[in-house]
Amino acid sequence: PGYTVVDTDQAQGARQATEHLLELGHRQVWHVAGPPTSFSAAHRVESWRRTLEESGIVPPPVLYGDWTTRSGYLHGLTLGQRPEVTAIFAANDHMALGVMRA
Repeated sequence: PGYTVVDTDQAQGARQATEHLLELGHRQVWHVAGPPTSFSAAHRVESWRRTLEESGIVPPPVLYGDWTTRSGYLHGLTLGQRPEVTAIFAANDHMALGVMRA
């Protein structure tokens, strides 16, 4: 608030990523998000949630990270233990690499 911002369309990107995973046949998409205080992360979370709801899917809990590979890795360890988890949308490349490493 109070600042002019030039940014990519965070909401549209999150929608496209979530729709792509659903179109591949996944019945649920988990989200490893950036910090809740982040403007970009908040827009991605809201769009991911709305996209799932519009598809008739109840969104699972959001897993918040801190943009680091380590935070993605820690969430990946947890999600990797759950056989029903088949698709994860990570909010940035570092967290995605951490999830994949786990």
